[in-house]
Amino acid sequence: MAFILAIVFVAIANILLLNVLVALFNVTVQNVQEQSHDLWRYQRFLIVNEYSRKTLLPPPFNILYYIFIIIQYLLTRC
Repeated sequence: MAFILAIVFVAIANILLLNVLVALFNVTVQNVQEQSHDLWRYQRFLIVNEYSRKTLLPPPFNILYYIFIIIQYLLTRC
C-alpha cells in the first residue's frame, strides 16, 4: 500500500513540477518577446539615423554636396 502511495505521490509531484516549468518558460518567452520588440525598434532607429546622415550622391560627386553644405553654412552664419 505504501509503495502505491509513493508512486502516486511521485507522479503528482512530477506533473506539478512540469506545470511549474512550463509556466516559467512562458514567462521567459514573454519577456524575450517584449525585449525583442524594443531591440528591433532601437536597431531600426539606428539604421534610419545612419542613412539620414549620408549624402545622396555617390563618392565621386559627393564633393559637390559638401561644397554646397559649406556655402549654406557660410550664408546662414553671416
